[in-house]
Amino acid sequence: MKRVSKLELLHPAISGLALAIVVACAPDRPPAEHGEPKTPEAGPGTSVCQRTASGEAGDLALARCLATPELVPDESSGAGRVVVYFDRSGSMRGFLDPAHPTRIPTDYRSVIDRLVVGLRPAAGFSFGSALRPADPTLATFGNRAFYTDRDTQTEQVFAEIARDTARVTTHIIVTDGRRGSPSSGDAQFVRMRELADRWIAQGGSFVVAASLAPFQTVASDPSGCRRSDVGGASEPQTCPLYVFGFVAPGDAKRVASTLSGVFQHMFVWPAPTIPPAELALTPADPDRRDLRVERRWASASKGTPIVRIRGDSATNKVLSATLGIRDTSSAEGRTYGSILADQGSVIRLHSRAFTPEAAGHQWRPVEARGALVRATATGSHGDSVSRREAGHHLSLDLVSRGPRGPITIFRADIVPGGAPEWLDDFDAADAGDVIRTYGLGRLFEGFREAVSAGKAGPIGRLFIVAS
Repeated sequence: MKRVSKLELLHPAISGLALAIVVACAPDRPPAEHGEPKTPEAGPGTSVCQRTASGEAGDLALARCLATPELVPDESSGAGRVVVYFDRSGSMRGFLDPAHPTRIPTDYRSVIDRLVVGLRPAAGFSFGSALRPADPTLATFGNRAFYTDRDTQTEQVFAEIARDTARVTTHIIVTDGRRGSPSSGDAQFVRMRELADRWIAQGGSFVVAASLAPFQTVASDPSGCRRSDVGGASEPQTCPLYVFGFVAPGDAKRVASTLSGVFQHMFVWPAPTIPPAELALTPADPDRRDLRVERRWASASKGTPIVRIRGDSATNKVLSATLGIRDTSSAEGRTYGSILADQGSVIRLHSRAFTPEAAGHQWRPVEARGALVRATATGSHGDSVSRREAGHHLSLDLVSRGPRGPITIFRADIVPGGAPEWLDDFDAADAGDVIRTYGLGRLFEGFREAVSAGKAGPIGRLFIVAS
């Protein structure tokens, strides 16, 4: 077994201590559930980690050994060819009312400008009564007179995208999603789902961005969005605006970053892995003395945070902590924040004993009752909590057995739910809804099924050492 040097094991806070620590990790980890590595059960006499020091330095070294497997994103990226398709139906004119402020990020003109500048499309089309070439510029798509068609033949766009069998181009559809009848709305999103399934099976990804964008009712278009009676005429009118993207392999990060700047919500499938350094566990009461959360106690070999939870004495008084993005001020952080918030994710917890031998054992699902780290509320499987149930946060409850209690290492996985957290706000429950989009929910049925079948792996991970 390979021996790890002292310099790799010592935490900066104790680097001056003359302690001899040797920790070695087993190199072989055969595959586990959802394609992750799984460590085998240790047999008699098997020693997966060795520890020759006690105290804080030994804890740090052991934590780094036990914090496997890590979850890191694929670094491959691309900036390939992009083609845009803009809905030319008359209802889209409502997003270009002259009174709309142009500095609001979700304003339609801002969306057009961001897509043109951020993605630099090589070609453009309009669709409505027919699929026609269109110059992909703000001058073209920002002109109210452009939107005159009385139909929305999205199916012609799907046929065009289906011809890209090499999956080398990213296809971006901009539309309000509205159709003239409930049956055509249902059919539109079923066809889109079928195309997305084939696209993903060939290595691509599918993205949906959505906003309630400034809008003015288009009286001449009876199928378009209408002002609801709720709120009254004094409230600014907004209606759903969407981007549906069939993204070429390696281009998801660039496309998601572009869309997150001008849309309120986003959904990506398969959801990209969040880099471990982007994740942070933030306690609701950071000044609490009897139970401390050391957010940057250590990092695993590839940068995954290892958080330390400890109390001065045993306590069942819960300290809540939110799992989120460390810094959302940057474009990248904002994108990962949107992914984390909008994927309908849950937290699933697994644990190991904090002993050298535990590295030869499988991670075990955490029972909510009596655990030091618990999901904020109980989900359908007892070990997860939806962001909506948790008050729109991914949260954990923390307690302590005190300094003399046994130590446990936990693995907190963020697993997507298969449908966006915002779906209920945009999906029409009946054909009489004058604002929401009829049939939208059908788009996500396949993704939900993948989650139910256990085919959706985690998109983020951190480790917690608690006692």
